[in-house]
Amino acid sequence: MTADPALPDTATLLRQLLASGRLPKGAGPRGEKILAQLLAPVRVSVFGTPNSGKSSLINLMADEVLLPDGLALPPLQIAYGDQPKTFATLADGSEHHEDGFDPFRLSELEPAFAEVALPIPALRHIRLLEVVADESLRDQRAAVKWAAPRSDIALWCTIGFEPHEQELWGMVPDTLKDNSFLVVTMADQLAADGILKTHVGNVTAIAGDEFQGVFPVALKQALATSGPSGTPDGDTRASSGGPTLVSNIMRYVDRGRQARDDAALMFLSRFDALPQPVDEAESARQPGQDSAADRQAQARPVRAEPARHVEICETAYDYLRRRAVGLSEALPELGAAPHSSVLGYCVDTIEHLTDLVLDPDSGDQDFEQLADHVSEASEMMLLLQLENQAGPAADAVTLLLQLKRDFEERIVA
Repeated sequence: MTADPALPDTATLLRQLLASGRLPKGAGPRGEKILAQLLAPVRVSVFGTPNSGKSSLINLMADEVLLPDGLALPPLQIAYGDQPKTFATLADGSEHHEDGFDPFRLSELEPAFAEVALPIPALRHIRLLEVVADESLRDQRAAVKWAAPRSDIALWCTIGFEPHEQELWGMVPDTLKDNSFLVVTMADQLAADGILKTHVGNVTAIAGDEFQGVFPVALKQALATSGPSGTPDGDTRASSGGPTLVSNIMRYVDRGRQARDDAALMFLSRFDALPQPVDEAESARQPGQDSAADRQAQARPVRAEPARHVEICETAYDYLRRRAVGLSEALPELGAAPHSSVLGYCVDTIEHLTDLVLDPDSGDQDFEQLADHVSEASEMMLLLQLENQAGPAADAVTLLLQLKRDFEERIVA
């Protein structure tokens, strides 16, 4: 679902709907959440053990050398801002703010966490997070556990994806793994040793199914510059593997942004808040002159509601009732965090329901509208499944209950 470029942007329409007071009780918080997601940058987090090339990968993603090699820095979040600013949380819990960004000054402060705002074009749609931990496996586990819920896309820097890295990666939820890339760093050194192809093949055999791609990158080569201006050497950079990696990551970024826009458009559509493009032919119609739609409606023969539509509604209602009973019986066995299973159950239900109400030549506008509601609910369900959290799981169940009521009303009408 995409918006007409001549119409107001999705965020503006959603703000207008939220301010209108037209939303039913309970829909407002959902709309506010969709708006917040729509406006937020996609969160790209760089994971990996110490000295695996995380800072260099941050530099590559920012398209600018921000973090010097070998500098001890805290977990660091970098986002777009009109002016360079640094916000640091110190070890004692106090806050330190200053204009500009000096990584050496930041290192001297030894903060527990830092956020940096920079006016860099590459950061307009993404927010970078370098996940930092010391050598201990305990600290690395804590870092992964902390960072995973704060990430939309994960990049894992590695040389050989050793067993302890595999253990750490096992802590990452499947929803994040579905948007993850394994970056084999030091590819230039491996190539110089004549083992790059074999090494990447071995790593892919171990971890290929866990990531959306395995990318060998010569990070130093990718960041190579030439001349006093410090501009990247295009030929050197292209052969490093860096541009290929960044291109694939940005494709996932664009996909995530589109999914958020689609969710907002479906929310707007659900509450009839999408403006319709102006039909120039209709706007030029003289007063009293029938429109094309009017003439088509007059020419269309009046048809009695097919009996099969009542039968379809009864079948759909009975199916939803049985699925609701099945879900309530299964819940006690789903454990403390059942939302993933509930979402999957709801998606399976809506897919079967969509097949039930499919009637491309119904001629019954009321039934077609009901079928459209099922189709919209199916699209919304898939987006809720992407979030894979308790709130969206509850929303998915609510969607099915609303459809059940719609079919019940249709039967008794």
